[in-house]
Amino acid sequence: MSYENGNLTLYNAQRFQEGLYWCKMGDTLSNYHYLYVTDESEPIIMVRPEEALNAQHPAPPLILHSYGIKIFSLWSPWSPCSLCGMVGTCVRYGHCTISLLEFEQQEDDKVESNEALSTEKSILKRSKNETDSISEQPADYVNERLTDEEKILHRKLKRLAENVLKMFRNKLPCRSSFTPRLIQEIPEIKNRKTEIMKKFCKVKCPTDEIYEVRDRNGKVIETANNSAGIFSLAQGIPELQPSVKRVTLYEKHGYSLKLKCPGNMNTDLPVVWKVGTKILDPNLIKIQSGGRISIDSREQIKFKSLRYADINIYSCWQRNTLSGVIRLEVSYEMPKNLDYRVIMLGAIPLVSVFLYVYYRAWVGRKRNLSL
Repeated sequence: MSYENGNLTLYNAQRFQEGLYWCKMGDTLSNYHYLYVTDESEPIIMVRPEEALNAQHPAPPLILHSYGIKIFSLWSPWSPCSLCGMVGTCVRYGHCTISLLEFEQQEDDKVESNEALSTEKSILKRSKNETDSISEQPADYVNERLTDEEKILHRKLKRLAENVLKMFRNKLPCRSSFTPRLIQEIPEIKNRKTEIMKKFCKVKCPTDEIYEVRDRNGKVIETANNSAGIFSLAQGIPELQPSVKRVTLYEKHGYSLKLKCPGNMNTDLPVVWKVGTKILDPNLIKIQSGGRISIDSREQIKFKSLRYADINIYSCWQRNTLSGVIRLEVSYEMPKNLDYRVIMLGAIPLVSVFLYVYYRAWVGRKRNLSL
C-alpha cells in the first residue's frame, strides 16, 4: 500500500520483493532503501542471552584480515509479546552481516535499539577473552601460508567486497542477492547462521479504545468502541483489517508435514497455535508425542509421521487475535509397489474365457445363417 503521506507499506513480505526502493518527487530522488527478506532456506540456530548458563550463546564477531571484512550478527529489536494477560514469548533475530574493516561509518548508520546495543556490547566483552575463536591470524601470517593462486583470489575478493559494501553503507546481509556468490562461499560466511533469541514476557491486555464525539460545549454526544470493530461516522473510513486466511490441506498417512500460519495481522508478533481453545505448548506437545510432533523456532508445526489422530483444525493467533486457520485431512495411500506379473497371470485366464465365448458365439451365428 502506498499512502498519500509518502509511506510505502508491504504486508506479508515475500522473498521476490527483496531489492532497492526509492521515491521520486519531480526530478528529485530520495535515498535508496534496501529490503532484505529471509525465507526457510536461511540456516538458523537458537541462542540464549548472555545471562543464561550452560546454553548456546550468540556467536561473537569474526574478523577476516585476509579479506578485510568483519562478520557479525545485526540484531533486530525485540518483538512485542505474543500474549497479553498471561505469560507469552517475544523474539529477536540476529542476521549474519558483513562489513569492511577499513571504512568510516557515519554516525547515522549506528541507529540501533538500546537492547541491541547492550547485547552487542556483552558479546564484544566476552569476545576479548576468546581471541582465538573470534579473529583470524594477522594478515601477514596468513599470506605466508597461501599459494600464489590463493593470494590472487584473496585480493580479488577483497576488492570485490570493497566495491559492493561501499555502495550499501558498509552493511550487507551475508546471503543477500547483492552479496557476490564468491563472497558467500567463503567458509566462515557460509557456515555462519542466523541466530534466533527468545525470552518470556508478560504484558497487560490493552483497554478498549473508545472514540468520543463531543459538541461545542464538550458534552459527549456519541461513543464508539473501536476495539470491538465499531466506528463513528465522524472518524471517516477505517483502515481495512487483514482477513483471516483459511486453508485445507490433504496429506498421506505416514508422510511428514509442516504447518505454517497462512495469515498474519500485519505485525511482527510471534504466533501461538491452538486446537480448539487449547494452546499447543511446544515443550509439552513434543514430550506427549514422543518427538513425533514439534514446533520449531520458525513457529511451524512439524509432523514426522502423520497419523489419523492428527486430523484436526489448527488455528494460529497473534496477541489473542485469530490470523489463520488450517484444516488438516490425512488420507490412506494405495501401495505403489504392485507386482504386475501377478496381474498379468490373473488377466490371462479372463481374456482366454472371453475369447472362447466370443468364438463360440461367432460360430453359432454362422450356423444359423447357413440354415
